[in-house]
Amino acid sequence: MNATLYGQLQRSAEKHYASRIIAAHVIVIKRTKSEYAQQAVKYKLFFMLGKLVIKAINNFNYLTRTVPKHKLLHSSEDIAIECYLTFDTCLKNIDISKVNKFYFFLNTALNRAIYRLYEKQYIRYFNVVDNTEENMHLLLNAGYHQHFDFSEVDLIGLSDLELDILRFKVEGGKINIFLKDHDIAGKVFYETIEKLKVKLAAIYKEEVFFIDLEPVTV
Repeated sequence: MNATLYGQLQRSAEKHYASRIIAAHVIVIKRTKSEYAQQAVKYKLFFMLGKLVIKAINNFNYLTRTVPKHKLLHSSEDIAIECYLTFDTCLKNIDISKVNKFYFFLNTALNRAIYRLYEKQYIRYFNVVDNTEENMHLLLNAGYHQHFDFSEVDLIGLSDLELDILRFKVEGGKINIFLKDHDIAGKVFYETIEKLKVKLAAIYKEEVFFIDLEPVTV
């Protein structure tokens, strides 16, 4: 297992990288003229984003939970490869001026790719539970959000810290570790959340989108 792409992603999924580090790697990939160097940085970035990929694989496993095992067409390794293809497409399509939003663009792209695969290969042929709002309680109990889509959110006006906090709220985690990694006080964290909620509310003008951004406790 450890030699597989999926196994490597599992090992890298516990690591955290700031948005600016991810953006720097995207810039190198977009600007380098050496195909060999570009590919090397691309692989490195893919594993840096391992947490997103593992979440997508878990998403797929949850969607297909009612499909008999002998009828499953894709293993976790297969889905990891599908995620890499989506990742590669995102790199090709991302505008150089928006590289600091790559993490969120990829998150949206993976959500869509996984659901399209499930819809095309499984939902039409098997008796499975629909991925609907009525089943949201099942998704919440699964420990991850199946559809957290940033495709309609204009993230241009967000600072690096705001982006990292938004990412932290999506992924979940321990706030004390986040504060230590970013060398900020809890007061700064909560003040930034409030500013972030105002900015997002200005886009959607509906509070229902921001329930998940309520302050967390240490």
